[in-house]
Amino acid sequence: MEEDFPSRTAEGMAIQRALHQTLDEEPKILDDPVAVRLLDPSGDFYKSFVEGLERMPASERLRRRGYSVMRSRYTEDCLGESVRRGVRQCVILGAWLDTFGYRQPAWANSLRVFEVDHPATQRWKRATLAAARVEIPENVTFTPIDFEKVSLNEGLATSGFDFGTPTFFSWLGVTMYLTEEAFDGTLKLVLSMPPSIVSVAQTFR
Repeated sequence: MEEDFPSRTAEGMAIQRALHQTLDEEPKILDDPVAVRLLDPSGDFYKSFVEGLERMPASERLRRRGYSVMRSRYTEDCLGESVRRGVRQCVILGAWLDTFGYRQPAWANSLRVFEVDHPATQRWKRATLAAARVEIPENVTFTPIDFEKVSLNEGLATSGFDFGTPTFFSWLGVTMYLTEEAFDGTLKLVLSMPPSIVSVAQTFR
């Protein structure tokens, strides 16, 4: 990750979600109008990413876009079900350009949403949200953590997180970039919580 700029992997996933809004027919698998507002189609990475997709066979382009939106849709469906079962906190680990907090449905009003990410990434995201005039809801809390330097336990403790409340954890990225020690420490905290749902799109080591 470049200083004060999000991971290119994160931007690529957000581009796929944005393309789903503009290229695919209704009904959408995932309604994410915020992703479109946070991206710059004139940027070098955006243009090169899309050009790379256009060189692929149509079936491969669809497969990749489908994966990008389905993993978010599945996670959010699981979150909705957990809220109906009484979960009142959601922790998005490695939130990057995740936009759930800014397009949340009515059923999420009872949730506290904690976005956990590297401090530099969160500075960039806050600035980008402000430039796009996307409001940050009162139930969204930014929790800056460098997983290699600060434990999840320490970071959440300073953000008003309630360790006694059943919590939904979503971890759709980052894991492949962490040391084994940082990965295990994060997972240990997640598994120590009251009964919760953990959604992880990456393959554990």
